[in-house]
Amino acid sequence: MDKLNFGDILLLKFPFTDGHTYKRRPALLINNCDDGDIIVCRITSKIYDTPQDVLINEWEKCGLKLPSICSCT
Repeated sequence: MDKLNFGDILLLKFPFTDGHTYKRRPALLINNCDDGDIIVCRITSKIYDTPQDVLINEWEKCGLKLPSICSCT
């Protein structure tokens, strides 16, 4: 696998609360830890006007299908 860098958009498996099913969703890489762990913020097309959400202005250039936000909650 290529080295992951700050700002990369990844497609990850996010589990549902049942723990058995998941949905692939985009996420923004905000830290690639030395121990192999990563820290991400979820990306969603459900846009709410909250202080924790950051609008992705050039969402098409990022490979996203819809206008989206990075949710930092």
